[in-house]
Amino acid sequence: MARTRATVLQRLINQRRLTREEALQALHTRATRMQIHDFALSLRQLDRWLSGEVATIPRPSMCRVIEAEFGQSVERLLSIEADALAPPSGQPSEDTDVRAMVSSAAHRSARFGQWADSLAIGDLALATLWLRLGQLAIDYVYAPMVPVFRELEALRDDVFELLVSPDPAQAQDLYLLAGTTCGLLAHASGNLGHLGAAHVQACTALVCARKADHPTLAAWVLGVRALQSEWSGNPGAALRFVAEAEAQVVREREPSTVAAWLAAVEARAHARMGANRAAALTALGRAVRNRDRMAEAIGGPNEFDRIGGILTFTQAKQLYYAGTTYRRIGDFASAASNAQAAIAAYETGPIEQRSYGDETIAWVDLAIARASGEQADLDGAAEALRTIEDQPHERRLPTLVGPLHDLRTVLLTPEVRDARRAIAMRGSINEMIVTCQRPLTELGA
Repeated sequence: MARTRATVLQRLINQRRLTREEALQALHTRATRMQIHDFALSLRQLDRWLSGEVATIPRPSMCRVIEAEFGQSVERLLSIEADALAPPSGQPSEDTDVRAMVSSAAHRSARFGQWADSLAIGDLALATLWLRLGQLAIDYVYAPMVPVFRELEALRDDVFELLVSPDPAQAQDLYLLAGTTCGLLAHASGNLGHLGAAHVQACTALVCARKADHPTLAAWVLGVRALQSEWSGNPGAALRFVAEAEAQVVREREPSTVAAWLAAVEARAHARMGANRAAALTALGRAVRNRDRMAEAIGGPNEFDRIGGILTFTQAKQLYYAGTTYRRIGDFASAASNAQAAIAAYETGPIEQRSYGDETIAWVDLAIARASGEQADLDGAAEALRTIEDQPHERRLPTLVGPLHDLRTVLLTPEVRDARRAIAMRGSINEMIVTCQRPLTELGA
């Protein structure tokens, strides 16, 4: 007998005469018996386990299932050993040949039956995918970006695998899952400073939104494009994306906070242009009305808002957007009050809604409002900036660079540039901009 390298798990599966699909089904059945509802192992992941291509130990719930099914520690099961037996060499007898022929034919028929049956994933597995997406949408708001990005990538790959040959009855749900995940990856790619990659992810998300016939997803993805265009200095493109997104919003089956978000992004874009104060204020008013309209909806919130996290436009975020808009059109009193209200809402609200990135920019808006106008309050501006200085570096994303540049510009105006406070703040801002532009691997990886 020849010997080949294999994991212990592969050897045990061979000993039980299981196919990969049968082994996967056995693990899912075991998870169901153990009432572990977040078990979402894919065939692709199992193949990585069998080949020993596992960089880290699976999450605890997966470990418990595999250990219960195969009776050994997961570390042992995923280790490589050289005792998988290769088929015997030499000329088989006629009896062996016939037996192999019949067995092979039965095996191939069984494989086809398992494949055809596996086109429809179970309700529990589909629900688990939605739970993973929901948790990642929440984690996106307040957790370090890079680990969330990697989990989103893994979820996307799992859903893409299921979409290779989907059950027609489940295709719409799977496309919605895939599109939402790609939309989140588009949002995250932009926050990490890679707008080209964000565009690619958004294009795929829009294809999935069309396949899922889901206008809210399409509107939200276009809103991501609008927001990224606005904060990267292209308000004209932002307004075009907002117009495209609003054409999708009118098709919503249930109202969502996306309409309020789009109006708030539009307000920021008009304010960035500087020449259309009236349009910015009109858009802010429409954002308030759109939120009120959604709150009064008879059917309750849209499924995007039920998922929550980054997929919903919270009151705190709306206040933060308003603060940015007001300070750009020169209404520094309103800018300060809205920024402070946003900060208070983030600090006192649920942890899963506390967007540290938005909260940090709200502090910058507050510092700019205090340092601007006829009676600049540099002490107050320095106090706001100190709050940002004290935060962990992983919260300093590339999206913070633009607002910090705006603050530095204010501190270079003739009225304040020679003040000792202004000089010190400019030095601190320069250091923070450097940390915002550090390599990706340092951002919570």
